[in-house]
Amino acid sequence: MIDPCPTCGATTRTPVKPPSGSPHHAAERCGACGRFLRWLPRPAGVIPDHCLEAAVPRASPVPLRGTARQVEWATSIRTDLLRRAAAQPRLAQLLMTIDDATWFIANRGRPLEQLRWPAVEQLASAGREDS
Repeated sequence: MIDPCPTCGATTRTPVKPPSGSPHHAAERCGACGRFLRWLPRPAGVIPDHCLEAAVPRASPVPLRGTARQVEWATSIRTDLLRRAAAQPRLAQLLMTIDDATWFIANRGRPLEQLRWPAVEQLASAGREDS
């Protein structure tokens, strides 16, 4: 049962993609009046194209971005995730490509199948990789 919109009472929902660069996957809005209802989670399962394109084979993980404490914490989380993803080469390659320390901190303790896919801005780009 879908809860009715608190503004108009309609039960239709419309997913709306946010502007580029937003940390959110999509917003759920009322299909009748357009009121914001909630943020929708990134879908799990199939690795999205932008992640697959970034997940090139690497000899070692890219350097992490963040504060010194974030990087230290995220490094230990990434090490654990890489150990658990050893049987999934594409996922391991993706984990080695994520350079945002906060992504690892936000995903700490999650089972591999419940990881949230990183945004494009959280992946190492050719321009940032060497910095």
